[in-house]
Amino acid sequence: MVSFEETNPTFHSISEAVEAFRKGEFIVVLDSTDRENEGDLIIAAEDVTVEKMAFMVRWTSGLIVAPLSPTLVDKFSLPQMVPNNEEPHSTAFTISLDSRDPSVTTGISAYDRALTLRTLADPAATAASFRSPGHMFPLRAVEGGVLVRKGHTEAAVEFCKLAGKVEAGAICELVRERDGLMMRRDDCLEFGKKWGLKFLSVSFVLVSVLTLSNYRKLTPTNRLSDRWRTVGRVGEINVVRGHRTGGALSLPPSIHSSIHKPIAHLLNCAVIGTTVLYPAMPTTYGTQLRYQPISKPTPKRLPYRTDQYRNANLDG
Repeated sequence: MVSFEETNPTFHSISEAVEAFRKGEFIVVLDSTDRENEGDLIIAAEDVTVEKMAFMVRWTSGLIVAPLSPTLVDKFSLPQMVPNNEEPHSTAFTISLDSRDPSVTTGISAYDRALTLRTLADPAATAASFRSPGHMFPLRAVEGGVLVRKGHTEAAVEFCKLAGKVEAGAICELVRERDGLMMRRDDCLEFGKKWGLKFLSVSFVLVSVLTLSNYRKLTPTNRLSDRWRTVGRVGEINVVRGHRTGGALSLPPSIHSSIHKPIAHLLNCAVIGTTVLYPAMPTTYGTQLRYQPISKPTPKRLPYRTDQYRNANLDG
């Protein structure tokens, strides 16, 4: 089950993190304590400059990896590094690569690795744009993203989606300067404050995807128009472009018992008792999500629709 212990007010909301990510900034994303229990620097591959790559190398383990959507991995014809993955969390490494750009020399410099990352995010790039082996390690994100696997790989790709960027990221584990050990929660919070970076947990990303992306997969029942485009009204929720908001959201019972107050923090909304009222979550496209529980919950009866959540396994 998803833990919402991360709703400490020192954490940033998903909307704040997405906005920073959209601007090309690093964000710090924390893993759950029952998984790797570490923090990663995450940035979109298209935004990696020489200076940003040098920053990553300076403050992390130095093994920069590139989470990619399955579509991009297939586009570049990248096979898995090994046929039998024995990595504890099944991190899906592909073969390593470097950009074939004539300016690339050894492939390991900040310049070379930054260029390789930007090439991975270049819509014009093909499999012929790279050579293997190399010094960049792509990771294949799973289909379904953080709803299926709550890892940094999937979180990075989800942030790219939410920010409207090519679904290619760059991530690396933060390490402590004093002893080289992995940064844990408190270390990551201190690091984020020192450098002015937004920080949150993978669980925050999961909630965002559950309340936003998952609904876009449903079949619209009617259409609404605004000044940007026509959008779909989906079941109990409206996901629209521009200033218009409205509609009601049915929360899945599997997270019903713990989501109400935490989601108020995540989406910056008001809470009355256990009922969330009128929250709005702007995204980089101006999209807003506004919802209201159908009725006040009771311990024995959950008055929420569940048919649209059959594929949303939050315990995996």
